[in-house]
Amino acid sequence: MGGSFLTEKQKKFADVFLRSGDGELALREAEYKGSWTLKRVLAIDAVGAYLCSQMIVADEKEVAAFFSAVMRGEPAADEKLPGVKEQLKAAELLGKHFGMFADRESRGAGDLGSVEFVGDELL
Repeated sequence: MGGSFLTEKQKKFADVFLRSGDGELALREAEYKGSWTLKRVLAIDAVGAYLCSQMIVADEKEVAAFFSAVMRGEPAADEKLPGVKEQLKAAELLGKHFGMFADRESRGAGDLGSVEFVGDELL
């Protein structure tokens, strides 16, 4: 079936899959049986097109907000608190994004140029 319209079964599968992220659960809830596999259902053009149209890609601000929340140890949507490893990784990714780990010369920080002392004063 290659059309652009979803059957009710396909729509139910896609909606459960989008909501849960669990392909096997989506297959069960949509009552796919027998030779129907996750790969086979996802290969249906209409299902793939519908899934793509429903997925929302995060923008830069949303990604930064997510990593900031993880870094601060705030709970995720599933109420699970991030561990120290996750917090450190989020801090590392944020730092890389904002260029915090570039060497000092490429950032221009710490470059004092030539320093000259006259008496006790720095010029």
